Amino acid sequence: MLKTYDFPSIEVDGDVNADYMIKRATLFNDNVGFAFAHNSEAASPFVTWRMFNNDGKLEYEWGNCFSDEVNALVDYISRIENYNY
Repeated sequence: MLKTYDFPSIEVDGDVNADYMIKRATLFNDNVGFAFAHNSEAASPFVTWRMFNNDGKLEYEWGNCFSDEVNALVDYISRIENYNY
């Protein structure tokens, strides 16, 4: 069972990166954060990315791909917890 955390998050309704729909994103005050995304058509349908706010446009890098949602969510939370902001 996943723990529940109250991280700062941002609205990313409709944001897409590399054909993956962003489902949840957490952006810290230094404009760096992490995103969790899904694409049911992809070989690895779940991904987490490091992201940053570039003058109001979210950009994504350093993705980790997963075949299942639970492992992707665990990675998303881990990346947030281990980020030194």
